[in-house]
Amino acid sequence: MNLPSFSPHFVDGERRTPRLVILEVRPVRAAPSDSPKLFVLVERVEKTIRNSDGSVYSVSLDLVYRVLEPGHRQGAHFSSRWHGIYDVGRGAVSLTGGSIFLEPDSLRGMRVGTYLMNEIVGFAKRWPRADVRLIELLDLQAQEDNKERRNRFYERFGLVFDYGDSTRVTGVSRPMKTGALRQVDSWKTNIIQRPVDEFIVECLEAPSVLAADRANSEWAKAQMQERITDLWRDKRDRESRHTLMTVGFIIACLAHLYSWWR
Repeated sequence: MNLPSFSPHFVDGERRTPRLVILEVRPVRAAPSDSPKLFVLVERVEKTIRNSDGSVYSVSLDLVYRVLEPGHRQGAHFSSRWHGIYDVGRGAVSLTGGSIFLEPDSLRGMRVGTYLMNEIVGFAKRWPRADVRLIELLDLQAQEDNKERRNRFYERFGLVFDYGDSTRVTGVSRPMKTGALRQVDSWKTNIIQRPVDEFIVECLEAPSVLAADRANSEWAKAQMQERITDLWRDKRDRESRHTLMTVGFIIACLAHLYSWWR
């Protein structure tokens, strides 16, 4: 039997991501065979608020994430959340819950933000006729050298902005329906979304795998040492035979010269 929090599920015929997943994150230009740079635990918390008559008032999705690092215990990790909400009465979806921040700095440029926003956009597109609440870009939202990257981040998901001026530092998104939003899968080039139970089993198996690797390494080392010893013995034997042959040849030459001289 599958654990509900670890397994995908279906709602109204649509496959939903498990409540808990592990993101295995590699540098953007790393090969798939390279070791992950970090791991991120992501929890999806979806909540439905109802009116007194039982009708739906709002539906929200919180993406709470925690960076997993060796040597850190509970409470010492960095955690944060991204928030999307569908307001039924207003027929509008907020993609940011007011604002979004990606921290710590080690996550930036690793496409983790793209993964999180893609999940929020997928949530929003469940109501394709809903309006997307306007997103305002402010001067203080990004550092001077990455404001353009901030703009491209939103634009990849289909948002179009009217910028304050040619510097594109400030701006407001244009009205649009959630059905016009685009989902982005570029995060898949360096991030693998893994089931939590699979990740836990792999961690539990890691010590025995390391022990087996160490044993294999010791065996290979012993085999290499034995081979080196054999090669050295063969070289020594060849040199001894060569020395004996050389000495014999010299003695033969001297004997021949001695007999000729007499």
